[in-house]
Amino acid sequence: MKLLNFYKNLAKQKKMKIIDIIKKSRIILEDFDIKTSQLDSELLIAHVLEKEREYIHVYPENEIDGGQVKKVFKLVKKRAKGKPLAYILGKKSFYNLDFKVTKNTLIPRPETEILVDEARDLGLRFKNKKVNFIDVGTGSGCIIISLKDLFKNYNNFNFYGIDRYRKTLKVAEENSEENNFKDIKFIKSNLLKYLLKNKDKPQEYNIITANLPYLTKQQYKESLSIKNEPKRALISKESGMRHYKKLFDQINDIKNELKFKFYIICEIDSSQDVLLKNLIIKKFKLDESSIKIKKDLAGLNRFVIFHLFD
Repeated sequence: MKLLNFYKNLAKQKKMKIIDIIKKSRIILEDFDIKTSQLDSELLIAHVLEKEREYIHVYPENEIDGGQVKKVFKLVKKRAKGKPLAYILGKKSFYNLDFKVTKNTLIPRPETEILVDEARDLGLRFKNKKVNFIDVGTGSGCIIISLKDLFKNYNNFNFYGIDRYRKTLKVAEENSEENNFKDIKFIKSNLLKYLLKNKDKPQEYNIITANLPYLTKQQYKESLSIKNEPKRALISKESGMRHYKKLFDQINDIKNELKFKFYIICEIDSSQDVLLKNLIIKKFKLDESSIKIKKDLAGLNRFVIFHLFD
């Protein structure tokens, strides 16, 4: 079914059963090669009805009025044209929490939950120490807020979300408040520049999470699935390494003066594991065996983990 022909008929439509809306919207989305047509259809209907998805399954024969039908298919049209579902719904689930997402933030990915897992494990190792969790390039705040949720009863832990862009930080702050966390400090800063100017902030133990821009321009052009997401949060020069090079320089400057312990967890493209490992070895004079590579849900090398202390 072509979208244009459907909309001509839709103007005459008054009421439709939920099950019929699902069938029609699924056909449209499949026509535009949307692989998750059933799930997307159900979520879009639930969104318009302001119900949970389970409502769709329990009451498939319920009729909804023509105005709501039109709203559903306006959203279906956006989805058919390739707009990510999370941007249409305005939210995305991550680590059992819901996060607001906008055009100023990346959409949280399931594989990034592995990064949170690694930071959680480090936090448990140092649960009796004073620890800073510092999320660089925080975006929607999904990483730092998830860590705060895991360690909400640890008064010896501090939480920082850092981003360069004020509009992005505003979304992170809203997500923090929505999840009832008001003591995460969100900082506008170019990577760790804030900490370089305020050297009293690092603790004895500092766990840095970083999902920075790492795609080359060519990789970005070839990745159609991310074309709607903010380019500035995805592309980095120098083979995708510029942001990480700058971050590592800043960490070196802080560490050389303060002698504190730093644990760093980075998310990268799977093609960059050797590149980033070599950069770490060069910047910090580390032995290759001290750098851990972690695979994502698809078995690809996506996370690089290492520590710095004397």
